[in-house]
Amino acid sequence: MTAFRPFLLSLALLLWFDAYAEEVAQPLQFDPFERSALAEPAPEEAAAQEPPVVEEPPPRLTATLVSAGAPMVILGGELLRPGESHAGYVLETVREHAAVFRYRGELVEIEVDGLVTGQ
Repeated sequence: MTAFRPFLLSLALLLWFDAYAEEVAQPLQFDPFERSALAEPAPEEAAAQEPPVVEEPPPRLTATLVSAGAPMVILGGELLRPGESHAGYVLETVREHAAVFRYRGELVEIEVDGLVTGQ
């Protein structure tokens, strides 16, 4: 009988704790397994959480070479010919003091002194 005494005490303690837990237990405030809790946030919450878009200034256009055979520019320290790109700017047209690039689907003109104008 003494060998079963610790087992009986453990069983009694377990039953008592289970009954006590039911008395003091509170319903869940948040069910972590509920599907709506795992869903994406509401659009207004998502907009508030998105970081602001920071537009980087375009690379500096330091030189243009207008020629009938092989026009070139130096953009951000890199030599480009029409159709080549640097930092997402694809060279379209070379002018005397400016160049036209396609950037994110839009045409952008960058002047040699670094000023940018839309086209």
